[in-house]
Amino acid sequence: MIKMESASNDKKVTFDYLSNVINNLDTVLQDLGTITDIRKNQSQNIEDIIVLEMLNTIINSFDYEITKIEAIITVNISSYDTVLGIKSFIYSILINLMSNAIKYRNPELKLKITFGFETN
Repeated sequence: MIKMESASNDKKVTFDYLSNVINNLDTVLQDLGTITDIRKNQSQNIEDIIVLEMLNTIINSFDYEITKIEAIITVNISSYDTVLGIKSFIYSILINLMSNAIKYRNPELKLKITFGFETN
């Protein structure tokens, strides 16, 4: 009986994780489409981007990996902080930074990632 409950819980956790990944993958694909359109049209859709929202989406998409390796993620960004740029490019940069930090980490050390702003 205990094994069946554990298996059912594992399935729910797996399903929740896959749902999250699918939703985030959809966002990534939309952004990649935008990047392709921008490159084709050479139009620059520069806008104010709320970085915290974007970072939360990216961190959620890496939730499984972060939990698995017990990484420590610190975000020193307020909900008011923005950056001027092309949303899909900024997203691509941030997701690549997160991916590379996880991929190329020293497995002998606990991974610590801190996101923040410095102003001029």
